[in-house]
Amino acid sequence: MNQSRLTLGILGGMGPHAGLRFCELLLQLSIDRYGSKRNADFPHFLLSNLPVPDLISSREDEERTVTMVEAEAKRLEVAGAELIVLACNTMHLFEERFRSAIAVPFLSIIDAVMKNVQRDGRKTVGLLGSMTTMQSTLYSAPLQRAGIELILPSPAEQEELTRCVQTIVAHQVGDEERALLRRQMESLHEKGAEAVILGCTELPQILTPDTSGIPVYDSLRILAEAACAAMYFPSSISSCD
Repeated sequence: MNQSRLTLGILGGMGPHAGLRFCELLLQLSIDRYGSKRNADFPHFLLSNLPVPDLISSREDEERTVTMVEAEAKRLEVAGAELIVLACNTMHLFEERFRSAIAVPFLSIIDAVMKNVQRDGRKTVGLLGSMTTMQSTLYSAPLQRAGIELILPSPAEQEELTRCVQTIVAHQVGDEERALLRRQMESLHEKGAEAVILGCTELPQILTPDTSGIPVYDSLRILAEAACAAMYFPSSISSCD
């Protein structure tokens, strides 16, 4: 086992269950791909479960939230993190501020997803996420540069999805939320989407590749794969950062 692996700092807490799932993914990937079988072989990571204001319902506290995340990224670096990830798509709107706040590499969830979409040669993809993510250029800009068409839910569907995300963050998921996500997946597929990006790290809690019916890009799993590779093989960071 590579003993020079890096210590990872994880910014979570937006909502908190995504950060916990990210840790589980890291551990499983370390076993499946890197043969971690002893305590000494498991990845070293630091999780910050930062309770920030809810930006899904309102962006009134946006600046305070971003400032909190910047400070927490610095705190993780001081604590020994040699690599930072953020287990939230929406907050990547402020990626450059987080990069500027630290001296260690920051792995982008957007870049990691885009590498997978381009690798698969997709021509059209759908996107499910928070209202802010869907209405921003987080994914639309890099997809456009790559010549890939982005298909979004209708405005009414985006409102429904936002309420669904809030329910998932509150950990109050039921059959209604699962049915809604399946309907929206089918709707995007009918509009021509070859696959769908799960652009909210909470969505994979109730929608998996096995239950979706069409190919999905689980942004949290994809980030975990990129982070795990960078931890065990630091020389790969230049191609992920």
